Amino acid sequence: MGVFPSDHLIVGHKEFSEALSTAKELAQSRNSLVTLGIVPASPQTGYGYIQFHKKKALIADKAYRVRTFAEKPTQSVAKRFLKSGDFLWNSGMFIWKASTYLEAMESLMPEHYEILKEIGDAVGTEHYQSALDDRWEYLMPESVDYGILEKSKNICVVKSEFKWSDVGSWNSYYEMLAKNGDGNVVKGDAIVLDGRNSLIHSNGRLTAIVGIDDIVVVNVEDATLVVPRDRVEEVKEIVTLLRKSGRNELL
Repeated sequence: MGVFPSDHLIVGHKEFSEALSTAKELAQSRNSLVTLGIVPASPQTGYGYIQFHKKKALIADKAYRVRTFAEKPTQSVAKRFLKSGDFLWNSGMFIWKASTYLEAMESLMPEHYEILKEIGDAVGTEHYQSALDDRWEYLMPESVDYGILEKSKNICVVKSEFKWSDVGSWNSYYEMLAKNGDGNVVKGDAIVLDGRNSLIHSNGRLTAIVGIDDIVVVNVEDATLVVPRDRVEEVKEIVTLLRKSGRNELL
């Protein structure tokens, strides 16, 4: 069983295929929960990290036991991660046998397991819809990272060399697109005078930028966002404020 987020950009199909083959081998031969860790190209603060045991290689220079998972770090911490040589970006891609995953869920998330088992037992019967309606609402939202992977002792990571981005921020969107001679990415109706290394996304109306570098401007019908590129991760705080003020129509 493979779990792959839909909004990721992967470049290098051969390297990706090789990583999956290694992960499949581990999942089948060791009954392990396997994640793909990306060799970091820079000290990114928008990604989670996986620390692996350098001395516990399962397949030489390819797969290791996981030591710990780390949340999105500050810039200085991210630099230390890269310098240490035993941290990888957490891609959020997983490979395991369904039976191995269910055993982990039964042990580490027993309430979720029991509810899903009741629903699963009803699949293909006339009681399926009622079982789904009755039981699903009792499942508390929990990511597989927190619920299982950070608690399990049976986790390994495949050290992956393919180019990867989760396209989870405006900066990652900027990085993946072609730039003009000034390093700008301009989408839509926009003019940039004496400005460099910026992303301008203007949908439906003119956006003009003069004498400013390294920014993101997103101009859409009902809102405009202006943020320095080195602070794009703070956009999530705006989202939180909008939710608290009941401005869900803008999300």
